[in-house]
Amino acid sequence: MSLSTRIAEAQRRGGSPSTAPAKNGTDGGTPPSGKHAQSEPGQSGTGNHSGRSSGHGGPSGHGRGHPGNRRKVRVKDPFAEIKRVVHARLVGSLGLIFVKRLKDIGALQLQAWITVVGGPALLLISLALESGQWTALVNADASGWGALAFNTIMSSLVAHTGWYYLVGRYPVTSLSPLTLLSPIFGVFFGVTLLHDELTPKTLLGSAVTLLGVLIVLMREKHIASTAT
Repeated sequence: MSLSTRIAEAQRRGGSPSTAPAKNGTDGGTPPSGKHAQSEPGQSGTGNHSGRSSGHGGPSGHGRGHPGNRRKVRVKDPFAEIKRVVHARLVGSLGLIFVKRLKDIGALQLQAWITVVGGPALLLISLALESGQWTALVNADASGWGALAFNTIMSSLVAHTGWYYLVGRYPVTSLSPLTLLSPIFGVFFGVTLLHDELTPKTLLGSAVTLLGVLIVLMREKHIASTAT
């Protein structure tokens, strides 16, 4: 049956058949099959990919395993504490050299100037980096005020003034090992008065410190004997 005959018959029946020929080259009413087939009303127009997610963050996407979405783990530096100690000792050594070079100033005067200059500087640093100072001051008990009095009188006035007196009269190399005894006394009073735990690491560190002091003292004795 020709195309014109089909159109004429359809008009008599009241239908409206498609006037375009089929894509597969046939003139019949069978819809094309294979990859050119149209999807059904309930299906997606993407063919076999209708049930898959096209986004990168879905179950089949690439967002879940992307390296940028993984949590970064910060590794602690095992030598961080040692570096802080070395930096502190370096700054302390430089300060000791500068104090040694000062002339015509007494030990008590030097300590007074350090308090006048260092007090406001430490106050500004505390206000910038810390909080709750006023609360701690108001709620301080007798032990807190006692600790403050001890640091003011014994540590700052007596100990540091005596230290600057010795620095002005003796070589720095002879006095520096004495500063290494401070942690030894700190550990001793911490264990005896505050009941701190004495660990093997603490004992090992104390032994190494005392060994260093002994080496310096033996060196000073050898220098003194060779000079005479």
